[in-house]
Amino acid sequence: MGKKEDSLPPGQINPHSGVRKIFSEKLTKLMINHGYYPAKPKGKADASELAKAAGVSRQMAYNYLHGRALPGPATLEKISTWLECQPRWLVEEDKENINLHTIDEELCKTIFDKMEQLFIDNCETHEDFTFLVDAFIKIYNYACKLGRDSPSKLQAAEQMVALLKRPSIGTRFKKS
Repeated sequence: MGKKEDSLPPGQINPHSGVRKIFSEKLTKLMINHGYYPAKPKGKADASELAKAAGVSRQMAYNYLHGRALPGPATLEKISTWLECQPRWLVEEDKENINLHTIDEELCKTIFDKMEQLFIDNCETHEDFTFLVDAFIKIYNYACKLGRDSPSKLQAAEQMVALLKRPSIGTRFKKS
């Protein structure tokens, strides 16, 4: 008889919670960010690599990647160690899309370069600074949601910063 895999079958998870979907999306994104995808990725992560790291069958890894099953605690711990993230993060819904383990540094640098003058010219108060930091985070999240690849993310971010700089939108910074 084969080894029993440490996983929670789909029937044991509340399908309305979306936990499997959250897990599969985060897992796929982290794996791709860490370079674990086949030669022709098509946006998919490599189930073979996941299976090796998690100590499960390739079929079970495939189920994890497609939101059909959740790993149990021991397997979740192996996966999170492998992908350098907290186990709990993999199964919880984010309030924001920024994850400290998968920040797109090129995108952040581009946004900051485009917003730098706004920070220099307009951070007279804590409220001004907070407004710009919130704008930075929203632009980052928007670009990540909109763009599938780096060029489309960068283009979306540049467009959003340009909008923020427009007088009709950036009225917050008009000097009296």
